[in-house]
Amino acid sequence: MATRASKSTAVVPAKKSQVPATLMARFKALAEKQSKGAATLGGGSSFVSLKGGNIVINSGVVPGNKFNAVILGFVHERAYYEGEYDASSPQGPDCYAYGELNGGAPKVAHEKAKEKQCDTCAGCEYSKFGSAQRGRGQACREGVKVAFITADTDPASLAEQPIYMMSVPPTSIKFMKGYLDELGAEGLATSMVETEVFTKPDPKSIFTLHFEAGEPLDEARLSVVAEKLDEAESKLLEPYPDLEEQAPPPRAAKGAKSAGKAKYR
Repeated sequence: MATRASKSTAVVPAKKSQVPATLMARFKALAEKQSKGAATLGGGSSFVSLKGGNIVINSGVVPGNKFNAVILGFVHERAYYEGEYDASSPQGPDCYAYGELNGGAPKVAHEKAKEKQCDTCAGCEYSKFGSAQRGRGQACREGVKVAFITADTDPASLAEQPIYMMSVPPTSIKFMKGYLDELGAEGLATSMVETEVFTKPDPKSIFTLHFEAGEPLDEARLSVVAEKLDEAESKLLEPYPDLEEQAPPPRAAKGAKSAGKAKYR
């Protein structure tokens, strides 16, 4: 079967007559909002996707879904989203909280949380099991956010590695805890060793995330890692960006019913 020649994907500016002024104003407002939101994400770091058990770094799937990393730190977090999840319209959580760096459960909502649900995490109804919209879990889900760089044997190359962020799913926290307990028994911090990070298929949760400690870093690489610790810790505590569209929605056609407002993450 003959194939069609691929069409160019170059963006061609729309003619003024093709786009109503009110619609163009909405797009410009959205562009301004996204530009401000991008600034809050922090330069030089990327968030790693684990969707479906596929580890995606820099938009590419990691071969074999395993890689070697140097974990610079972590923070225990809670996040509550009002409404149903919609992957096509991601938003930040309505309420969230961080624990202390490298240990400690979240206690109170972050000062930048959009809609704080309670004075304390312990007293919040959404932190209780059975509060989730589906299942018997918590509506305000627990997780662990990890900061890391990909491992390299050459100190100079290691120094050039950007800092990545990754969320450990609730079903995998127990595996991270076992990994931390193993290192703790040896008197080692996560940033002192290479760690193999990988996923495994799981019949109940689709996949689980695992950590396996490797050999300790040599003195030269430890010096490089030490220079990245402050930056990593700062990024771990960055507030979630508010990327919610601020422009007014288009006016519904006459006689059309309103769909109602829903919030997504």
